Amino acid sequence: MLVPPDGRGTGRTRDWLPTGGTLPAAAFETRHRTVVILLWIHVLGLPLFAIARGYPWYHGLLDTSPILVCAIAAMSRRFNRRGRASIGALGLVTCSAIFTHLWGGVTEAHFHFFVVVALLSLYEDWVPWGLAIAYVLVHHGVMGAIDPRSVFGDNPSAQAHPWRWAGIHAGFIGALAIVNIVSWRSNEKARIGQTAARRALAHRATHDPLTGLPNRPAFVGQVERALDRRRDDAHAQGRVAVMFVDIDDFKLVNDSLGHGAGDRLLEAVAQRLTEALRPQDVVARFGGDEFTVLVADVIDEADARRVAERLAAALVPPIDLDGESRFVTASVGLAIGGDGYGDADQLLQDADAAMYRAKANGKARCDTFDDSLRADAIRRLALESGLREALAHDELTLHYQPQVRLPDGLITGAEALIRWQHPDLGAVSPAEFIPMAERLGVIEEIGAWVVRTACAEAVAWGRDDLEIAVNVSPRQLSTPEFADIVRDALARSGLDAHRLCLEVTETALLADVEAAHAMLARLRELGVLLAVDDFGVGHASLRHLRQLLPVDVLKIDKSFVDGLAEDREDAAIISAVVRLAEGLGLDCIAEGVETAEQAEALSAMGCSNAQGWHFARPMPAEAIRAMLRPDAEAPAAAVTRAHA
Repeated sequence: MLVPPDGRGTGRTRDWLPTGGTLPAAAFETRHRTVVILLWIHVLGLPLFAIARGYPWYHGLLDTSPILVCAIAAMSRRFNRRGRASIGALGLVTCSAIFTHLWGGVTEAHFHFFVVVALLSLYEDWVPWGLAIAYVLVHHGVMGAIDPRSVFGDNPSAQAHPWRWAGIHAGFIGALAIVNIVSWRSNEKARIGQTAARRALAHRATHDPLTGLPNRPAFVGQVERALDRRRDDAHAQGRVAVMFVDIDDFKLVNDSLGHGAGDRLLEAVAQRLTEALRPQDVVARFGGDEFTVLVADVIDEADARRVAERLAAALVPPIDLDGESRFVTASVGLAIGGDGYGDADQLLQDADAAMYRAKANGKARCDTFDDSLRADAIRRLALESGLREALAHDELTLHYQPQVRLPDGLITGAEALIRWQHPDLGAVSPAEFIPMAERLGVIEEIGAWVVRTACAEAVAWGRDDLEIAVNVSPRQLSTPEFADIVRDALARSGLDAHRLCLEVTETALLADVEAAHAMLARLRELGVLLAVDDFGVGHASLRHLRQLLPVDVLKIDKSFVDGLAEDREDAAIISAVVRLAEGLGLDCIAEGVETAEQAEALSAMGCSNAQGWHFARPMPAEAIRAMLRPDAEAPAAAVTRAHA
């Protein structure tokens, strides 16, 4: 066949023919063992067949001696796999030749050749199978010419034209060869497909489906092996460095452009990080918007930081995302392994802690783990572990900060503030454990406890004219069951709904305006009051505020109150908020009032209520209950004298 100049004919032929030599080792050994057993059966059986055919016993032994040699050699491990298969193939076709000779060349004897050739195709290797085909052709031609009776029996035509009959037999063998090749190729394709499927499955188990990078388990394994090599090699100079790379403000991309755009951004970041590293370095997607990098041979911290700078530089050019240029920065945490590192998990935890410090220090930077971070990490781990059991162990309590009316200081309500007394670490600030509770997913349980406890303790005060304010986290607000939790707390405690004020931050309300509006509507149906906490520090516009109405209270953030006396801008903002609340028919409460001057200025602006250390610090329920007793000193005078 003429091959086209472009070689397509050769390619098609190559695709049609089997590759050969792809049989798995275990399958080869099983099939080769069968061939060897058949050789030994012929070694024992052919001499008996020769005697039965009337030949002297030594004739059978002499004819069988080549088969004996092949049987012994095929068992030897001195030869490689193909060599043993070739020896076994030569031995079996020799069995066919001797069997045909001993039977006088009758047609039935030639079936032995067909069986042997078909059997040898199970090796799925061109060399042993090709040797068998060639042996049959040469045997029929040469032996047919020398002694046609031993090959073709008493056929007069075959004796007169041995090469013609050798060709006829070759045609039958060729037809068998085609069948063998088709079956062989089919088996090979199925096996290749299975192998590819197993490899694909293994790849999916160890790689991130979005970016194609190694996933978390695979990366941890890489770090473990790098640390093991470092420990085993006493003369190793390099050190193992791990970096935690977290994309800054990635949530904004998902929220504003959708998760599809976020995925495309992650793919682009993965490609840039990969291109910025050397082939021996490893970059993986650890989860979400976090990537990890392994550099197994850094000299010192400066060397590792140069790698981090390369990664940061790779992210500087804008990324084309759906036709728009998007700029990306990342916070990087670096941990460098040494003799003190026990395992990969510890190194990764340290890099993670360094990354969180980089976030806290302003983002778009690299921070290196040190001993102070180790103490912080140990503390964070202890807090995370303890927070899950804090409710069950009665470690959480509520303190209450009075809210007073301006200008006379009459107590009108109190804000419930959660406190945690850790058995080992002591008092833990809410600013530290509340974000942790949200991240761990226990804030809903804690928030429900706060609502129930605050309602019950407010009833115990015995003052039907006082309100109780409870802070609501964004996750609580997005929980469909939250309204039912509030309804249940009111029903159990017997507190009038209008005495409960739920405070929600401006930022939480704007996270999902439609969902927030729906939840506020359900809460309003219960009759509770609603307050916008920390008003002015988020991103609410008047349009947003209009969407969130009706609310009942605006709370002015402490950051504005702090600068009230010195900063004209803060004073102007507070005055505007007070007028806005008055125009909308809302109450207004100023938070964080710490001086008499601030209280007087707020009163002069028309702010109706305030709370802060100038009036009272947060106190346990028993203390505020004592303050509110009918026989106690006038509330305003007690608060002013005790805490001024």
